[in-house]
Amino acid sequence: MTIHIEKEKLEKFNNFVNDNNLFDEYKDIDGRNKWNIICSCMDWIDTAITYIESFEEFNNNPHISSMQIYSLLSAADMISESINQLHRVLLPSSALPFKSHKEIFKSKLDAFENQDDNSYFKELRAIFGAHPTNLTPNKELNELGNRYASFPKKHTYTNNFSITLYSNELEKGDVEITLNFNEVINFLTTRYSYLDTLLDRLK
Repeated sequence: MTIHIEKEKLEKFNNFVNDNNLFDEYKDIDGRNKWNIICSCMDWIDTAITYIESFEEFNNNPHISSMQIYSLLSAADMISESINQLHRVLLPSSALPFKSHKEIFKSKLDAFENQDDNSYFKELRAIFGAHPTNLTPNKELNELGNRYASFPKKHTYTNNFSITLYSNELEKGDVEITLNFNEVINFLTTRYSYLDTLLDRLK
């Protein structure tokens, strides 16, 4: 399975930033070295993209595929957080990109309906590996009680996965959360593609 992502976007951004002496001023802005922030973001985007490009088929062993899912979500999170940080440094006077957008994640429970794409992605990352046994109580899920995740189960004939959230309250039933593979890929590619917007604004 190949996840198509254009590494050239990062290369163009890196080349522009590294070849432009004007960015020397970022080494001391109000006593802070913001050039180091830019370098860190570019490095971690590169790491995430390199991993995503080498992503293999999901393993038939559910324990191994669980770690593959978590790694993929972590790579997407690296990209999203790095893009936000680059925006804060390079375009500090404007709002963060994709704020309040609800365009990507459609496969979610009604309890999460009010969450935007950024917030819901964080929920998925928590549930599918970041801290599945210690989930932060969510006000949208208060009526469901505290929850603890099973390991992911792959859907037949797709790359989607489901997790059962168990409640610690006897009278509460289980809840199933679906991770739609295509939605996750859409999330990471839209965030990654924001490099083009940053590059255009910088030029």
